[in-house]
Amino acid sequence: MNETRIGFGATVLARGLAQNALDGIGTYTLELARALSATQNIALVPTVFGDSAETLNNLLGKKQSVQFPRFAERALASALTGVSCFDSKKARANFSLYHATDHLIPKLRGVPVVATIMDAIPISHPQWIQQKHAGLKRWLWRRTAQWADHVITISEFSKQEIVQHFGIPASNISVTPLGVDARYFTRVDAATCAQVRAKFGVPEHFFLFVGTLQPRKNVGALLAAHAQLPDETRKAHPLVIAGRAGWNCDELIAALRAEQHNGCVYWLEYVTDLEKRALMASAV
Repeated sequence: MNETRIGFGATVLARGLAQNALDGIGTYTLELARALSATQNIALVPTVFGDSAETLNNLLGKKQSVQFPRFAERALASALTGVSCFDSKKARANFSLYHATDHLIPKLRGVPVVATIMDAIPISHPQWIQQKHAGLKRWLWRRTAQWADHVITISEFSKQEIVQHFGIPASNISVTPLGVDARYFTRVDAATCAQVRAKFGVPEHFFLFVGTLQPRKNVGALLAAHAQLPDETRKAHPLVIAGRAGWNCDELIAALRAEQHNGCVYWLEYVTDLEKRALMASAV
């Protein structure tokens, strides 16, 4: 049987790997790549926009990525002129299908495009995103989403939001709930959990939050809720926050650091995959 070569959007993944700070989209892309790579008759061709190709090649070893120009400028040109400003000939030579995993959806001639759109938050809740050029970014995102032959999203609610805010027909959207890798069904042993807790100085009992610090995660409300517990309970069950600083979180970081001094809150910033699973296994 002939092999299907899939162009696989990996720009956000490459950036996250280079910075040792994968976000949700980067994690989704990595896990999907691992699963698809193990599927017979499928060959993934990692594709990056901008200058991340060399980084990705170094990180992925034998998997040589295909590089395209920076996305924003070319996508804007395509949106304004209606013609493909990406190298469709190069795309056709390297793959027969393109999957935009990370919201960077190119206009390609002769290559079907599938796009994963996680949600419509930047449009449905614009107050939760960075405001620099926000209006232009929302307009461009709506336009580029129209270039996808089919859209994948992660929940029925997100599907309804995409229909409402992007004007994409429901028949062009499939819901594929996020999967859970097999390693999450293997219990992290007690010794490893203890080592991870010791590394971060975390006590045996604690509450856990995992996620990047940004307004829409509402970590401030979590801090306030934990602060309402009796002091004895707070110290016996501190709040552990594992997640790197995102944007518009200076006040939150100041509050976290202030709380760390009293032993009621621990901010670990970014943690590895194993450390995350060990913390999840340890948390009450």
